[in-house]
Amino acid sequence: TLLIPVLMSIVLVSPYAIICSVAGAIFLVIGPIAALFFPMAVAYEVSNQTDKLRTLLMRGTKLLTGLALAIGVIVALYGEAFIYRWIDEDALVLPPGVLVVTVLNMLVSAFILTSSIILMALNRLRILLLVSLAEVAIAVVGVLLLVPRYELLGMAAALLIANAIITFFWMV
Repeated sequence: TLLIPVLMSIVLVSPYAIICSVAGAIFLVIGPIAALFFPMAVAYEVSNQTDKLRTLLMRGTKLLTGLALAIGVIVALYGEAFIYRWIDEDALVLPPGVLVVTVLNMLVSAFILTSSIILMALNRLRILLLVSLAEVAIAVVGVLLLVPRYELLGMAAALLIANAIITFFWMV
């Protein structure tokens, strides 16, 4: 988001912020559930119950991804109409495709949320830091390549691509 004013018109900050807020509904639902995984993971680690930790990872990922997918479909289908009921169409123009790409990015993030929380609970912060830095680096390169041509859609796509690449290599 910080690169928008450098590469594009500042007026695109508002549409992108609104799109992110609406797509963020996914995390309003799954966030509180995911927060429960941290103390569970700590307890399983302390008591050396790796089988329960593995089960938490698998079931937690399925639960959060399933919930996120259900909400994501609703947001992708009705999010733009919701925004235009909230803000007059004359006052705001949403670039086509940006909401859907942003929802996809949130879904990828939801998929790795359980593993991220478990890594925090296991005090594997260095791994999370390195993964986050790699994602930022990929995102910046993607933004620099895509934004000049595709503007806000390029921004959303660059963030999705970075998230998907890191998730793929993290999970493989």
